[in-house]
Amino acid sequence: MSDSKDYYKTLELDTTATADQIKSNYRKLMKKYHPDVNPSPEAAELSRKINEAYEVLSDPAKKQEYDNPTPMMDFGGGGPFDPFSSMFFNRSNPFDPFSQFLNGQQEQHRRNSDLNITVNVNTANLFKGIPDADITYNVKLACSDCDGTGYASKDTCPQCQGSGKVVQRQSNGMFTSQTITGCGICKAKGYIVRDTCKKCNGFAFSEEKREIKIENIASNLFQTLRFPGKGNSDASLTTAPGDLYVIVNPIVEEGAINPMDLSVHISHNIDALNFIAENKIKLPGLNNEWHEIQLMCGNTEYVVKEGGIPRGTDRSNMVLTINPVLYPVQNKELKEQILKNLNEVK
Repeated sequence: MSDSKDYYKTLELDTTATADQIKSNYRKLMKKYHPDVNPSPEAAELSRKINEAYEVLSDPAKKQEYDNPTPMMDFGGGGPFDPFSSMFFNRSNPFDPFSQFLNGQQEQHRRNSDLNITVNVNTANLFKGIPDADITYNVKLACSDCDGTGYASKDTCPQCQGSGKVVQRQSNGMFTSQTITGCGICKAKGYIVRDTCKKCNGFAFSEEKREIKIENIASNLFQTLRFPGKGNSDASLTTAPGDLYVIVNPIVEEGAINPMDLSVHISHNIDALNFIAENKIKLPGLNNEWHEIQLMCGNTEYVVKEGGIPRGTDRSNMVLTINPVLYPVQNKELKEQILKNLNEVK
């Protein structure tokens, strides 16, 4: 057994533990230390070590090799002192590139895919004194019955004997060359699925609803917020959850919001007679507010200071754009005069 990493100790097991005991202790420890349920800083590292131990002890071929490690100078058929066999094929050799390619991934703390969602936030809640927003979203989670593997039972691949790779040796006098390829029978996995998981039907994941709270929504409008570890966990539990990215998109019932300064832009049609006469009129804004505007011929945009949305201690501005509309006029002479004045304005 390896002295550097005691996988049995990591899983709190004896060396005589059965496959069922290994799986049971793995699940118990993952429920305790998985980053989704344990926010402590050391949980991620403990989870990685638990996954690494389970990856080895749950695989018959890897467990056999771990329990009975091949001595560094025993090269499996190439002769006890065959230097070329040692260089090109020895799974206990840390410099074996193929071994690192197929099996070395378990040494890394891999992550699932990140999840990106866009949330439309009604800014009317800001006027009601509701500073936060509760968001519901769908996330992919690894199947709890099969630990995200997709199978209920498996058999060691008869072709590669669980190694996931096939070695072809060719002797040429005193030299021995060999070619190492991924096993085509098991697709380099080392096992063949006997029965698929009934809960996930072999897909290895399920979709579930999750909720998060976005605090102080007024300070996060048009921002992309990152929530570590709240993304997808659809792959095996040997991988860490992805991150969740939320794009906060504010909306108003009428008009639009400028993302640069959060100013609200609303357009209104008005009677052209008022525009020509440069009258004072009242126009609706946000939150059932009305604003008095002094019209000026030639000017179609009017800024209302702090008439926009709340953003902490103050409010953004509102820009009212007016569109003079010539409504039907019965008096022909008056209509011609209005058209003349409008042309002069243009």
